Amino acid sequence: MEDLKISPPAGGFRNVIFCGMGGSIIPAEILFALFPKLPDNFHIHRDFDLPPWAAEEDLIICISWSGGTKETISSYETAKKIGAAALTITKGGKLAELSEENGDKTIILPQEEILSRSGAGYMSRDLLTVLANSGTIEFQLGELASLEEKLKPETLEERGKELAERIGRWTPLIYSSFQNRFLASFWKVKFNENSKIHAFWNHFPNAAHNEIAGFGWDNFFAILLKDDKDGDLQQNKISAAVKFFEEIGIPFETIELKGKTRLEKIFNDYLLSDWTSYYLARNRSVEPAEAEMIEKFKKMEK
Repeated sequence: MEDLKISPPAGGFRNVIFCGMGGSIIPAEILFALFPKLPDNFHIHRDFDLPPWAAEEDLIICISWSGGTKETISSYETAKKIGAAALTITKGGKLAELSEENGDKTIILPQEEILSRSGAGYMSRDLLTVLANSGTIEFQLGELASLEEKLKPETLEERGKELAERIGRWTPLIYSSFQNRFLASFWKVKFNENSKIHAFWNHFPNAAHNEIAGFGWDNFFAILLKDDKDGDLQQNKISAAVKFFEEIGIPFETIELKGKTRLEKIFNDYLLSDWTSYYLARNRSVEPAEAEMIEKFKKMEK
């Protein structure tokens, strides 16, 4: 797989569009978190078909852990209709069948029976590898090779368990800087899917201009993601938020992003959100892997 490359037309791709839903689009979000200043022609598409401006000169990357996601299959089929280059990342299913029939680049993921959000590491590894090999992004693949040794999930378990105890029956609100907005989003998704609760996220400075006005009576628990690489103005916003929550009596927790590299910080934070949402599910006597409501909605679509 490491030799798999995408051959752009003369002059390169006009746009790179990442298509996927739920846990399968997380690798693209990790890419955006890893490179906060990606070019403006990189886009994430979470819908059927493709954006109306998509064209033949674009690269369409379709990611589906199961290979059966209707929206992502629709995006792939639209890519073929407009003649755009396509790459698929999947375990198999209809998406892999279509991709292989059309002779497109197809990356087959490990055949592990886990949830798509738990396969974020596999999918991110393959996405970053193919983009780096193609020259689409500048990324040292050695970082991926050493990441498994550096990550220590067990060291984050106790912190996640303690945080889950503190959250209790409160509704989590997750805040970060703008460049770490996808990390805040990961927490929200984990609380939704693992803990089966509502959760919400926002980023500074935007939250300071609207959402702050809503505090005073709601049943919320705030989680503030701090990054020593944020600019001084952003760090000042987070510090002000700490004072604000202390003053109005909103329970909160500050989480420092840990790691020597940007990639380490992203995955350490991702793992901590896993442990926290897992123990919150246990505290609320729900099964993290169960997806009753999601499956019920899918049946109604049929």
